[in-house]
Amino acid sequence: MRSTGRARRVLTGPLIVALALGAGSMTVPTARAAFKAPPETHIIKWDYPPKFNNVTINVVGDAGHNLLPYEFWKDHFPKAGISIKIIEVPFEGVYEKEKTEFVAGSGAFDVVTFYPAYIGDFASNGYLEPLDEYMAKQPASVWNPHQEDVLPPFRELYNKWGGKTYALTIDGDAHLLIYRKDLFSDPGEKAAFKAKYGKDLQPPQTWGDWLQIGSFFTRKKGQKLAGKTLDRDFYGSAEFAKRGFSFAWFVDRWAASGELYFDNNMNPQINSAAAVTALQNFVDSLKNAPPDVRAYGYDELRDALLKGNVAMVVQWTDVPKKGADPSQSQVVGKLDYGRVPGLLINGVVVHRAMMPVGRVVAVAASSKNKLAAYCLHGAYRAGCEPGRALHASGGVLGLQDQGGGRGVSGPCQGGAGRRVSRDLHPGRRPVRGCARPAREQGPGRSGNSEAGPRRGGEGMERDHRPARAAEADPALDAGPAEL
Repeated sequence: MRSTGRARRVLTGPLIVALALGAGSMTVPTARAAFKAPPETHIIKWDYPPKFNNVTINVVGDAGHNLLPYEFWKDHFPKAGISIKIIEVPFEGVYEKEKTEFVAGSGAFDVVTFYPAYIGDFASNGYLEPLDEYMAKQPASVWNPHQEDVLPPFRELYNKWGGKTYALTIDGDAHLLIYRKDLFSDPGEKAAFKAKYGKDLQPPQTWGDWLQIGSFFTRKKGQKLAGKTLDRDFYGSAEFAKRGFSFAWFVDRWAASGELYFDNNMNPQINSAAAVTALQNFVDSLKNAPPDVRAYGYDELRDALLKGNVAMVVQWTDVPKKGADPSQSQVVGKLDYGRVPGLLINGVVVHRAMMPVGRVVAVAASSKNKLAAYCLHGAYRAGCEPGRALHASGGVLGLQDQGGGRGVSGPCQGGAGRRVSRDLHPGRRPVRGCARPAREQGPGRSGNSEAGPRRGGEGMERDHRPARAAEADPALDAGPAEL
């Protein structure tokens, strides 16, 4: 079918909020009322996709803001002869719903969104359509998703199985440290900390620091905090301790050791001394957290910080954006950000953060409209420039590809793990794909380093280097890790 040249549509800032791809429980109707599609800006030419014969594409994914782009641009799909039907699934029910339909062979879904941890199950069982041939179709201006723009872990670990591409990343998740800069910079608190511990108060560099600072800031009602008398208890830190995704907060503490999660025979390696120490640190941190922390998921952990109840958390990178919104936050202007604490190994602090959850989108092998499904979800478009919003030229995946979608600082999220600018990684080469951060980096603010592949799990490494810590840095060849 003949392609027609059209101006590329470029998304602007408001979509970043809508695409804060977290584990929150916002429903689509609520989200739709809160967010509107951003205005279109025509700056680059692209080839319009083929005209399909009025096919209906069934899209499934976790309910909430992660499905909003389909809603935003629903009226545009008919221009390509496509209509869509959105099937919403609870956050915790994605695997069960999709797996059930796959096993039954119902053909109920054309486009499936899921967490990349499921890629091995879904791809190896033949539930997903390989995408390599679609990605290589001509003209490239219609079909090429430009995977070279995606950081290797989000491209290789999230999307591939057995050497083939089965999915494309729409949510490149990682963790960062968020802390109350007003408390860390308060003269009275700084003096008290130095008097007690004999060192300066600064954001935690190691997980031992995390415990120490968490204990320091934990106060009872009636005690003083930053010169003010507390009217309720205050806590030094909080955790995602709810059963389920809490494993990521454990692995945040273990990943820097460089140990692999499984050996070559897939025997678990989580009972090592370093892993046990990391888990004990997680357990010990609960002493500095609110008493109901064992029920904390994403929403509760976010709210503990934004309601002014804790001094610091490790969270997904959309939380700082919410922390800057007066309608959601009681700590506007009081937050700062940095790398997740690390391990001190032979005098070097090694930082690695988890890449937990995330989202990829794929074409179901049972779809009767595979090409239209790929067109709907499939092509990142060419022409992304540094610091510029990515385009939304017809593929819904492109609609979600706004740099910085999960936060104003730290690693680029919601932009499919696309590379971040020099602002976030001083000293590294400038790379393209993320909107610039809202402010400059300073001491204690550096985001997670560029990610490198990690075997056996989803650890965010310091460099594009091998997975084991001893291979990643000569300084880590021997010696115990200190939390």
